[in-house]
Amino acid sequence: MKSSEFIQNKFQAWALRKNLELQGSEGERGQPNYTKTLEENLYNGELSTQARADFEMGAGGELLGKIPSMSALHSSSAMTVNLFQYWLKSHEYTTLAKLLNIPSEGI
Repeated sequence: MKSSEFIQNKFQAWALRKNLELQGSEGERGQPNYTKTLEENLYNGELSTQARADFEMGAGGELLGKIPSMSALHSSSAMTVNLFQYWLKSHEYTTLAKLLNIPSEGI
């Protein structure tokens, strides 16, 4: 098994444990690697107002279309949101700086 298949199987197993219904990139067609709603693929089921505005201004189109690319289990933008949105809400910036091995002054 290729490593990409292994990782995708892990994503699908996570969705199954969460009782999420998956769909293909074109709805019924394609591998079932997309959540039915964007919120199902995000930590705490939400995209902050600021993050939404930032993605809407960006050129990647992650929020566009009937099945947004950010609803993909393998979406790097969803992974980024899930990681950093947690830290922004927790206000544990010093802990984050320590984990990233960067100075915490002014973070």
